[in-house]
Amino acid sequence: MIHSIGSEDENQMKKCLMFEKNFNECAALHFQLTVKNFN
Repeated sequence: MIHSIGSEDENQMKKCLMFEKNFNECAALHFQLTVKNFN
């Protein structure tokens, strides 16, 4: 990942990628977390 995000958020992403079949939802989640951390 280019942006460093909180480990809590990172774990959420890993879980999403592991269990979520729809990659777009993971990408959307990652985008939200990234935006949140830039504010």
